[in-house]
Amino acid sequence: MDIRFGYSLRLNILDIRFGYSFWIFDVDIRFGKLLAVHLHIVDIFVV
Repeated sequence: MDIRFGYSLRLNILDIRFGYSFWIFDVDIRFGKLLAVHLHIVDIFVV
């Protein structure tokens, strides 16, 4: 997270109902403008 260029929202989604969890790094906002939206599935755990 680089405050000088804005901020990024890091969302941790955990859904017990379907038995999986994964990290999504979302919404890269810089200078008040939405320059890019990054969706990266880092880890998936299937129960």
